[in-house]
Amino acid sequence: MRLNKYVIVFTVIMTVIGTMIGTTHGAPKPEVTKDWNISFLGTMQVPAQLEIVDGQDVLGEIVKLGEKMNKSQPVQDGISKVPTISPADIAEAFTNNNIGVYQLALKNNGSYNIGMVFVGKVPAQYNSTGLTYFDKLKNTNQQQQEEIHKLILKGINDVYTKEPDLQNIFQLEILEFYPFQQIDNTHAQIISVGGSVAVRTFKLIQPFALKTYIINKNSDIYIFGILNSGPDRKIWDDMTQKMLSTARWNWL
Repeated sequence: MRLNKYVIVFTVIMTVIGTMIGTTHGAPKPEVTKDWNISFLGTMQVPAQLEIVDGQDVLGEIVKLGEKMNKSQPVQDGISKVPTISPADIAEAFTNNNIGVYQLALKNNGSYNIGMVFVGKVPAQYNSTGLTYFDKLKNTNQQQQEEIHKLILKGINDVYTKEPDLQNIFQLEILEFYPFQQIDNTHAQIISVGGSVAVRTFKLIQPFALKTYIINKNSDIYIFGILNSGPDRKIWDDMTQKMLSTARWNWL
């Protein structure tokens, strides 16, 4: 039983690590596109060769693997198996909460560019907070952005000053802040924020680039974020801006 748990945990860890491995330089120029539909958001045009893996499908397969391994192991006397969720439960949770997690893979010059996308609709009870935050971002000038960046850096330094031993385990280095950017779209307001970081875990270094797009439509707030390894971020930036600016939203 314990071995089963280790196998499942190892599978999850390798899945997450795999999303960050396999980058190459030089953006392809696709001429053929296909539809990518996110039920609560809309339909976007993406390169035809882009592979899209739905996170709920991955979780469902992991659950099935766990169930299969549980069935192959007899229950010991006095020990009951812990109830597990089903793939249907996972799908229902994603649908009911208007969230999605995806891996995007673009094969290019003998390697893969990999991105991890998370999408969500802010619950209605938090719309007022989301709108306030959106308006602040929209009206923040460059000087104010630089002040925000300084506060973030100070906050990180304060943490390590109070807990110096933490740096030996986990260290976060901000490499670059991206300027706030408004994306043109006829039927929604979109602002992007983000930056590049390097995470050191027990001295192992992993770079990341994160760009989050905040979408405001009829006082509803949607979040579209994309995480990648950093060097290939221009590929994902260009692709994401294009597909969001031309998206066929489901609210139209």
